[in-house]
Amino acid sequence: MHGCPPHEIEAICRYMLEEKGLNTFVKLNPTLLGYARVREILDVCGFGYIGLKEESFDHDLKLTQALEMLERLMALAKEKSLGFGVKLTNTLGTINNKGALPGEEMYMSGRALFPLSINVAAVLSRAFDGKLPISYSGGASQLTIRDIFDTGIRPITMATDLLKTWRLSALKCLHARAGRLRRLGT
Repeated sequence: MHGCPPHEIEAICRYMLEEKGLNTFVKLNPTLLGYARVREILDVCGFGYIGLKEESFDHDLKLTQALEMLERLMALAKEKSLGFGVKLTNTLGTINNKGALPGEEMYMSGRALFPLSINVAAVLSRAFDGKLPISYSGGASQLTIRDIFDTGIRPITMATDLLKTWRLSALKCLHARAGRLRRLGT
C-alpha cells in the first residue's frame, strides 16, 4: 500500500475483518526487505541500473512492524472464522532516470520485481512456518510461474507478460501448463 502509514494498514484490515466480515488479503510492498537488501538483490540479479532513493523506504512498513501486524490480524481472522493473508507484492518506487515518464519517480513491475517479491514471500513464509496464506503477483511470468506454484503459493496472477506483443502465445502456454497441472492433481 504505497504511501499508506503503517498504522492505517492495520486499521483498514481490522475494519474489513471486524466490521465487514470479509476475508482479507493485504498487499505488501517489496520495501519490507529494507533498502540495503533490495539494493543487493537488484545488483546481484543484474538490475544495478535501477535507481532507488533510500528515503523512499523510510515511511513504508518495516519488516518487524509487518510481522507483528500480520500476527495480530491472523489471530483476529481466526477468531472471526475468516481468511486472512498477504498479496505479494506491490510495485517498487524507483528513480525516473530515463525520462520516459513524467515526474521524478516511476513504479517498477515485471521481471525485476520477481526476485524481490519471491524474497519477501520466503521471509514471511519462514516467519509464519508456512501458515500465512500468500497470493502472488510480483513479477510472475510464464518463465517463473511453475517455480512459484511449486512453493505452494496460490493464487498467482500476472499482467506484464500479457501486456507484451506475444501475449496470446503466453496465454496459450499458461493454459496448457494449467491443464497439465490439473491432470497431475496439483
